[in-house]
Amino acid sequence: MPDIGFQHHVPASAPSTDSPRPRWRAALVAVVLVLAGLLGVAPPAQAIYNGTILSPNKYPWAVRIQLVYPDGAVATCSGALISSYAVVTAAHCLHYNGGTPRTADVTFHYGSHPGQFTVPVPVSQGGLIVHPGFNESLLRDDVGVLHLAHPVAEAPIPLATVNPPANTSVVLAGYGCLGDPFLSHQSCPLGLPASLAAMSARVVASGSCSSITGEWSFCTFSRAKSANHGDSGGPVLRTENGVLKLVGIISAYEDPPAAKYLDLSTSIPYESSWIRATHSGV
Repeated sequence: MPDIGFQHHVPASAPSTDSPRPRWRAALVAVVLVLAGLLGVAPPAQAIYNGTILSPNKYPWAVRIQLVYPDGAVATCSGALISSYAVVTAAHCLHYNGGTPRTADVTFHYGSHPGQFTVPVPVSQGGLIVHPGFNESLLRDDVGVLHLAHPVAEAPIPLATVNPPANTSVVLAGYGCLGDPFLSHQSCPLGLPASLAAMSARVVASGSCSSITGEWSFCTFSRAKSANHGDSGGPVLRTENGVLKLVGIISAYEDPPAAKYLDLSTSIPYESSWIRATHSGV
């Protein structure tokens, strides 16, 4: 399987600096449709790289998203339920190689049997919404909303109202690939996990990611741990006033050869006004 993940660079028109700028790779996994079977059940291992495998019911609002594009590519991302019928994820999952998905399906309690179930997204009826300010090269406003074909009974995750300060702890979760993203030239060499994985990370000062972050995003670090392909759109969590809330969604990880275990997340507090405007009930 060829690695067709994104590599993001600062535009050539940007002013040069004395220090090299890190490269970022969107944490989406996509394969040609005929290879989709290779991404099925995999042996137990890490999804979030070096993360912890969770019970499928630990976060009932955490979802696995599968998108099929007109060219036959199948993309797998993660997301979070924010109302009875709306899921938030990364915009680059919904706009792969400049195209729009032909179909989109959202799976709850992935890996739990018989609890697992899937709800389609009515793509042709406007069920897929990408932030109008999304900038693929900068990963700015990297957020999108999926409207489900029907409401679900699972309780949604509330949205945070304040960005996480530097040096505070957050949790990143997702249904991304197994294996080390820094050692393999393949997007998903060991396949996808059978359950959700998570890791704790520390929010770092914006200067540590100054080449790509702005007020629309924040950066986290966890030694020898990282988001992986397929974790794009996955929830970033923080306790706010005693309540666990969605403070971000996974956008990208720093690409080799840098491998400093920095992950980039889209800020939910920054994007919350647009998210709420896409529908009622949040």
